[in-house]
Amino acid sequence: MRKPWRKGARSKSSTMIVSELPQIISAMDNPLDSQLFSYFIIHAAQALNIYSETNNPFDGFVIDMAIGNTGLMHSLLCLSASCLLAHQPSSGQEIVVRHSHHFDRAVVTLRKGVEAYSSDNSTQNADCIMLQTILLALEAIITGEIHGSYRCHLLAAQRLVDSCGDLSSDVQSFARQFLQYHNLANTISCLDPVNVVKSSMQGCQTETAEQGTFSGSCIDGILHGLLDPMSRTRQVRDAIRYHRGIGNSRWFMDEQLLSLALGVETQLRTWQSR
Repeated sequence: MRKPWRKGARSKSSTMIVSELPQIISAMDNPLDSQLFSYFIIHAAQALNIYSETNNPFDGFVIDMAIGNTGLMHSLLCLSASCLLAHQPSSGQEIVVRHSHHFDRAVVTLRKGVEAYSSDNSTQNADCIMLQTILLALEAIITGEIHGSYRCHLLAAQRLVDSCGDLSSDVQSFARQFLQYHNLANTISCLDPVNVVKSSMQGCQTETAEQGTFSGSCIDGILHGLLDPMSRTRQVRDAIRYHRGIGNSRWFMDEQLLSLALGVETQLRTWQSR
């Protein structure tokens, strides 16, 4: 005869199945990740912005897309950790560990994303690949990488912008502006002489300004009024290197070069953002 059920009784043969609670946001599997995500929203996204306050891609569609894409979220959290460590070097070893974890996962997922894109040329895949590439380039710059490895990310992003027709208009505009700004900045500090015709840069500026919502904000902000002094800075730099190369440390005795250098200084000191 079957025994009556008793409250609290459990069959000895039964096995308790404990289901693991899934993460609300993929890639955030540690309490510190919530801190990194908050830090990115409140601080890092604002510091990285070269656009207007109302059109900041970093606290706009970049975050929105990262929430739905594991690889992009790893890249975002990795970048956030780099920003936090740069601003607060004493943040702790735990942040360093999380940075390393997210960097490794970001690189792995980016490679898989590129492989998957070859069979699924969707706009979402293309956008995430582009944004991951940009965030990893920024991560290398913020960590103080001085050997130019970040350039491989920028070159990859440039090739994707030039050849990929699957990018959304917002991401394509953002990528073009980002690359234009960083290419200009790179020409000032790179070791090789750079001969960039100012008119061609202005042509690129005009072309980009017609391609998206964020373009005008960037050009009216960071780039407005800076193309000429940046071009002249390259001329001053190359001329000083020439003098030093021939053993002349008194480059300032070159009246024309000194006048050019002082002119650049005046332009930079009087520059104002629109």
